[in-house]
Amino acid sequence: AGVAVADQSIDVCMSWDATVGTRELMVNGQSIGKKAFTAAMNLPNEVGLVNNFATFVDDLRISNRARTLVEHQAAFQSNQPLPIDVDTTLKMNFDNNSGVSLPMINYVYDNLNYLNSITTPNKTINYQYDGNGNLIRRIIN
Repeated sequence: AGVAVADQSIDVCMSWDATVGTRELMVNGQSIGKKAFTAAMNLPNEVGLVNNFATFVDDLRISNRARTLVEHQAAFQSNQPLPIDVDTTLKMNFDNNSGVSLPMINYVYDNLNYLNSITTPNKTINYQYDGNGNLIRRIIN
């Protein structure tokens, strides 16, 4: 599957099968790996902010069953998203045809989990901290 390249799209699929107890990461139609996985009984109210990446999501699907590698490969090779079916619980194309105007906002954190910048369609806000983690400067561009 290789390494992501700037300004080139990649197809990423994470499939979790609770009945089998596995999760599989697939990139560009190839399996990157499959591991045992058991979901926590209670999920936290917040999602951690470490190891995030800056990207644009073009097509998002959440299904109520694990999608197979064969399905992922077929979608990748066709260069088309999987069609909506009875197992699709959420499908978002992010092509501005939903009638809802949602601004694209990107939050970038450093390895100490400090907010480095916020980018919106209209501006970028950069944050600088001192050695103790105190905010010392906010620059709006």
